[in-house]
Amino acid sequence: MNRSLSLTLLTLTGTLLPAGGQLDELADLKASRERIDRVSQSLQQIRSRFMARRDSLSSRIDSLRSRAPGVPELRRLQLESRQLLHRLLNVEVRLDSAAAEMEALNEELRAAYDWEISQLIRLLEDGGWDAGLYRQLEVFQEERRLLGYSIGQGHYRLDDEHELALNEADGPEEIRQKKELAQYMAVRARKDWHRISHRLDFLERKLLLLQQFGPGEAALVPRGGTAAQPQQVGDTPPDGPVAPPAEAPLLLESQRLKARQQELREVLAFLQGRINAFNERMGRILNGAE
Repeated sequence: MNRSLSLTLLTLTGTLLPAGGQLDELADLKASRERIDRVSQSLQQIRSRFMARRDSLSSRIDSLRSRAPGVPELRRLQLESRQLLHRLLNVEVRLDSAAAEMEALNEELRAAYDWEISQLIRLLEDGGWDAGLYRQLEVFQEERRLLGYSIGQGHYRLDDEHELALNEADGPEEIRQKKELAQYMAVRARKDWHRISHRLDFLERKLLLLQQFGPGEAALVPRGGTAAQPQQVGDTPPDGPVAPPAEAPLLLESQRLKARQQELREVLAFLQGRINAFNERMGRILNGAE
């Protein structure tokens, strides 16, 4: 990814930079995505109207052919039908173009969010706790999640050595070996994903306990006998700056693991795509199609 796409929205002191300027590139990508989505919805509506008109014309043409094949009305409807089909084809082409542009933008956005999330986590770990940065991290994680995990061939430099490339000269043995490698890599990725999932479940339970009861019995029941209220992220004491909450290390670890889990989803999507391609090619070879 082009590093100029980075928002550089954070400073090492843990404060958010102003929204203008530094957020422009990500905002432009999101605005382009929204624009293409609106165009696609409009084209879908036009396509639906054209298809309804096409079906109506087809029914009337069939009726006239059986009752009055030589009437001028039939020729007029046939001409309108041909013109409509041409316009419908043009809409289909524009929809395909919009879909391709949307996918390209989605990949740019996924890469941009991945970069920003990694920078936020690094800055929170190296520069100290900041509630504003953490809230921004949560927002980015959710927006990234909504983009899904479909990826292109070269994403994450997963196959730099082209070990999983499907070449025209590959025979059954080469394909079998590449498929086994992809399956082995997928098994390792799934194990890593499940390990992270178990760790995230543990962190979620521990965070819940910390937020309910505080870091220990002293915080839970102070000398006055009243249960202490757990400090909320972002609360500012009246006599000083915000202190890192007791759960801060767990929150950061959770966000870091979620980012890694997102990477693993995309790795698994890539590997499954390779396995499907190997199966399809092997099937063609075995059936004599190649």
